[in-house]
Amino acid sequence: MPNPQPSFKPGEIAISGATSQKISNPQIALADTEQSLALSAGLKKIMIRVREKAALKISFTVNESDTKFVTIPPGCTLVLDDLQFSGKTLYYQSPTVGVTVEILELF
Repeated sequence: MPNPQPSFKPGEIAISGATSQKISNPQIALADTEQSLALSAGLKKIMIRVREKAALKISFTVNESDTKFVTIPPGCTLVLDDLQFSGKTLYYQSPTVGVTVEILELF
């Protein structure tokens, strides 16, 4: 028996039980300086990348985006799914000023 294909209405995203989405596009104001974004309650999936060709360092602990971090290399995208986040904050920084970070949250 074939798997049923999901059907979506325009503007709808259905993944991992997510019913809502949020897109954030913060800019890096200062090089190598930690910035933060409070993540949505009930976060199930997140996609993070830099619009321009620049590296991005991320962490989920304050003051660790320069010591204990994951690097998203230039031109790459990080996708984390099957999450059960509530009350979390994303901390990030880049060595390049003025680049735009693209963050898609599904919750």
